[in-house]
Amino acid sequence: MKNITKSIIALFAVFAVACTSDDIEDRPVITPVDAPVLLAPESGNSYVLAIENASNQAERFVWSVANFDQDVAITYEVQIDKAAGDFTEPASLGSVIGRTQLSVSVETLNNAVSSLGGVPFEESAYKVRLKASVNNTFEPMYSNVMEISVTPYVALNPELFV
Repeated sequence: MKNITKSIIALFAVFAVACTSDDIEDRPVITPVDAPVLLAPESGNSYVLAIENASNQAERFVWSVANFDQDVAITYEVQIDKAAGDFTEPASLGSVIGRTQLSVSVETLNNAVSSLGGVPFEESAYKVRLKASVNNTFEPMYSNVMEISVTPYVALNPELFV
Protein backbone atom coordinates (compact mmCIF):
# COMPACT_ATOMS: atom_id res chain seq x y z
CA MET A 1 0.00 0.00 0.00
CA LYS A 2 2.90 2.35 0.77
CA ASN A 3 4.34 1.71 -2.69
CA ILE A 4 1.05 2.61 -4.39
CA THR A 5 0.83 5.85 -2.43
CA LYS A 6 4.45 6.74 -3.25
CA SER A 7 3.82 5.93 -6.94
CA ILE A 8 0.77 8.17 -7.07
CA ILE A 9 2.65 11.04 -5.39
CA ALA A 10 5.55 10.59 -7.83
CA LEU A 11 3.13 10.58 -10.77
CA PHE A 12 1.53 13.85 -9.63
CA ALA A 13 5.00 15.37 -9.15
CA VAL A 14 5.91 14.47 -12.73
CA PHE A 15 2.68 16.04 -14.04
CA ALA A 16 3.25 19.18 -11.98
CA VAL A 17 6.74 19.65 -13.44
CA ALA A 18 5.71 18.73 -17.01
CA CYS A 19 2.87 21.26 -17.21
CA THR A 20 4.39 24.71 -17.32
CA SER A 21 3.03 28.00 -18.50
CA ASP A 22 6.06 28.50 -20.77
CA ASP A 23 4.33 26.68 -23.62
CA ILE A 24 1.39 29.06 -23.51
CA GLU A 25 3.50 32.18 -23.10
CA ASP A 26 5.70 31.34 -26.12
CA ARG A 27 2.82 31.15 -28.59
CA PRO A 28 3.04 33.66 -31.42
CA VAL A 29 0.57 36.51 -31.25
CA ILE A 30 -1.51 36.88 -34.40
CA THR A 31 -2.56 40.46 -34.99
CA PRO A 32 -4.36 41.86 -38.01
CA VAL A 33 -2.14 44.41 -39.76
CA ASP A 34 -3.34 45.06 -43.32
CA ALA A 35 -6.81 44.20 -44.60
CA PRO A 36 -7.13 42.74 -48.09
CA VAL A 37 -8.19 44.99 -50.95
CA LEU A 38 -10.81 43.77 -53.41
CA LEU A 39 -9.31 44.52 -56.83
CA ALA A 40 -11.83 42.96 -59.23
CA PRO A 41 -14.59 43.27 -60.30
CA GLU A 42 -14.82 46.98 -60.76
CA SER A 43 -17.47 48.81 -58.81
CA GLY A 44 -20.57 49.42 -60.91
CA ASN A 45 -20.43 46.20 -62.95
CA SER A 46 -23.78 44.81 -64.07
CA TYR A 47 -24.66 41.12 -64.48
CA VAL A 48 -27.67 39.74 -66.34
CA LEU A 49 -27.87 36.07 -65.41
CA ALA A 50 -29.45 33.38 -67.60
CA ILE A 51 -30.25 29.77 -66.73
CA GLU A 52 -28.57 28.58 -69.96
CA ASN A 53 -25.25 29.86 -68.60
CA ALA A 54 -25.65 28.44 -65.08
CA SER A 55 -22.37 26.49 -65.16
CA ASN A 56 -20.35 29.35 -66.74
CA GLN A 57 -18.23 31.80 -64.79
CA ALA A 58 -20.11 34.95 -63.83
CA GLU A 59 -17.10 36.73 -62.34
CA ARG A 60 -13.60 36.15 -61.00
CA PHE A 61 -13.07 38.03 -57.74
CA VAL A 62 -9.44 39.07 -57.19
CA TRP A 63 -7.89 40.65 -54.08
CA SER A 64 -4.60 41.46 -52.40
CA VAL A 65 -3.17 39.35 -49.59
CA ALA A 66 -4.20 40.13 -46.01
CA ASN A 67 -1.40 40.59 -43.47
CA PHE A 68 -1.82 38.99 -40.04
CA ASP A 69 1.83 39.60 -39.03
CA GLN A 70 2.52 35.83 -39.05
CA ASP A 71 2.82 33.07 -41.62
CA VAL A 72 -0.69 31.62 -41.20
CA ALA A 73 -3.33 30.02 -43.42
CA ILE A 74 -5.84 32.75 -44.21
CA THR A 75 -9.40 31.90 -45.21
CA TYR A 76 -10.96 34.36 -47.63
CA GLU A 77 -14.74 34.49 -48.10
CA VAL A 78 -16.50 36.63 -50.70
CA GLN A 79 -19.71 38.04 -49.21
CA ILE A 80 -22.65 39.76 -50.91
CA ASP A 81 -25.48 41.78 -49.40
CA LYS A 82 -28.26 44.09 -50.54
CA ALA A 83 -27.21 47.65 -51.33
CA ALA A 84 -29.18 48.86 -48.31
CA GLY A 85 -27.80 46.08 -46.07
CA ASP A 86 -25.03 46.33 -43.50
CA PHE A 87 -23.58 42.80 -43.89
CA THR A 88 -25.23 41.50 -40.70
CA GLU A 89 -26.55 38.50 -42.67
CA PRO A 90 -24.60 38.38 -45.94
CA ALA A 91 -24.78 35.56 -48.47
CA SER A 92 -21.54 33.76 -49.27
CA LEU A 93 -20.29 33.44 -52.83
CA GLY A 94 -17.59 30.97 -51.76
CA SER A 95 -14.34 30.76 -49.86
CA VAL A 96 -10.74 29.73 -50.43
CA ILE A 97 -7.72 29.20 -48.20
CA GLY A 98 -4.52 31.03 -49.05
CA ARG A 99 -5.44 31.99 -52.62
CA THR A 100 -6.14 35.49 -53.89
CA GLN A 101 -8.96 34.81 -56.33
CA LEU A 102 -12.28 33.02 -56.54
CA SER A 103 -14.26 32.09 -59.63
CA VAL A 104 -18.03 32.39 -59.07
CA SER A 105 -20.46 30.63 -61.40
CA VAL A 106 -23.69 32.13 -62.71
CA GLU A 107 -25.66 29.60 -60.65
CA THR A 108 -23.82 30.47 -57.42
CA LEU A 109 -24.34 34.20 -57.95
CA ASN A 110 -28.01 33.64 -58.81
CA ASN A 111 -28.57 31.49 -55.69
CA ALA A 112 -26.90 34.07 -53.44
CA VAL A 113 -28.91 36.96 -54.89
CA SER A 114 -32.13 34.92 -54.65
CA SER A 115 -31.42 34.12 -50.99
CA LEU A 116 -31.16 37.88 -50.36
CA GLY A 117 -34.61 38.42 -51.86
CA GLY A 118 -33.64 39.25 -55.43
CA VAL A 119 -36.64 39.41 -57.76
CA PRO A 120 -36.20 37.33 -60.95
CA PHE A 121 -35.66 39.35 -64.15
CA GLU A 122 -35.42 42.61 -62.16
CA GLU A 123 -32.10 44.42 -61.75
CA SER A 124 -31.11 45.23 -58.16
CA ALA A 125 -28.04 46.74 -56.51
CA TYR A 126 -25.78 44.70 -54.21
CA LYS A 127 -22.58 45.21 -52.23
CA VAL A 128 -19.66 42.77 -52.31
CA ARG A 129 -16.78 42.53 -49.84
CA LEU A 130 -14.10 40.10 -48.74
CA LYS A 131 -13.71 38.60 -45.28
CA ALA A 132 -10.22 37.44 -44.26
CA SER A 133 -9.98 35.27 -41.16
CA VAL A 134 -7.56 32.94 -39.43
CA ASN A 135 -9.07 29.81 -37.93
CA ASN A 136 -12.29 31.66 -36.93
CA THR A 137 -10.54 32.36 -33.62
CA PHE A 138 -9.16 35.82 -34.25
CA GLU A 139 -10.93 39.00 -35.27
CA PRO A 140 -11.52 38.90 -39.06
CA MET A 141 -10.58 41.71 -41.40
CA TYR A 142 -12.81 43.05 -44.17
CA SER A 143 -11.92 44.57 -47.52
CA ASN A 144 -13.30 47.56 -49.29
CA VAL A 145 -16.88 47.30 -50.58
CA MET A 146 -17.72 47.14 -54.30
CA GLU A 147 -21.19 47.85 -55.63
CA ILE A 148 -22.61 45.71 -58.43
CA SER A 149 -26.03 45.20 -59.97
CA VAL A 150 -27.46 41.76 -60.71
CA THR A 151 -30.51 40.60 -62.66
CA PRO A 152 -31.27 37.06 -61.44
CA TYR A 153 -33.27 34.36 -63.18
CA VAL A 154 -35.81 31.97 -61.73
CA ALA A 155 -34.67 28.37 -61.56
CA LEU A 156 -37.27 26.06 -63.02
CA ASN A 157 -38.10 23.25 -60.66
CA PRO A 158 -40.16 20.37 -62.01
CA GLU A 159 -43.52 20.37 -60.28
CA LEU A 160 -46.00 17.57 -60.12
CA PHE A 161 -49.63 18.46 -60.72
CA VAL A 162 -52.55 16.18 -59.91
